[in-house]
Amino acid sequence: MMMRNLWFMLAVPMFVANSVAWAGQYGSAAEAKSMLRRAAAAVKKDKAKALAMFTKGDGGFKVRDLYPFCGGPDGMFTAHPTLMGKSMRDLSDQTGNPFGKEMYGVAKEGGFAQVSYQWARPDETQPSAKKAYVTKVGDQVCAVGYYCPEFGSAAEAKIMLERAVAELKLDKAKALAMFTKGESGFKDRDLYPYCGGPDGMYTAHPKLMGKSLRDQKDSDGKATGNAMYEVAKEGEFAHFSYRWPRPNETKPSAKGAYVTKVGDQVCAVGYYKP
Repeated sequence: MMMRNLWFMLAVPMFVANSVAWAGQYGSAAEAKSMLRRAAAAVKKDKAKALAMFTKGDGGFKVRDLYPFCGGPDGMFTAHPTLMGKSMRDLSDQTGNPFGKEMYGVAKEGGFAQVSYQWARPDETQPSAKKAYVTKVGDQVCAVGYYCPEFGSAAEAKIMLERAVAELKLDKAKALAMFTKGESGFKDRDLYPYCGGPDGMYTAHPKLMGKSLRDQKDSDGKATGNAMYEVAKEGEFAHFSYRWPRPNETKPSAKGAYVTKVGDQVCAVGYYKP
């Protein structure tokens, strides 16, 4: 069926990296991952020397807000500029999220997992979105964290939807519950997956459970929900544009979303356009 609304389109994904502008004041995701690769190599070469360098910030292991930190098999910090003598495994962020335990859970030798948490920027008290790349090197769990831009990007939205699809295929009920609760990384700043079932009703959403996804309209009255159901196809990622207010605002802003179908579920992740 041909779509009559010009506001809607299927698009070849075009990703704009927002870390470039961010890197002036704060380190970027790419820089954090690169530093962690260097840190892992240093630990493999000489663990004691490497951990001492990380703690002191020597050898280029302190760049703006970026630095590697590590914990040993007992969970205690083995390298950190300010938290030596404390437990890395027991770390919780300012919202109570036990991200230290998650780091120990996802760290794998040779792999680079990501963990999301909230942490105040230097000289601030209000928590900000932060992520860390995490890996395991021998008996050490090591990470480098970086601050995220305020809003998620198109690339991040699509990646989250791909992850959501994989979870739905593994266990639909468990996945839908995770999406609604924002667990396991399925709530990252303004990004989260939401889904609707064959009857059009939401099966996953942090705020709109009990309402109809199919009947959803944007701030201009455009039938976004119905459009999603029309274009969603198994194994494909359609893209459409609409308008929705940013958090704590009332004026509509340009927004995009990726949408797909997984079995009887229509799922999407939206993001605000720059």
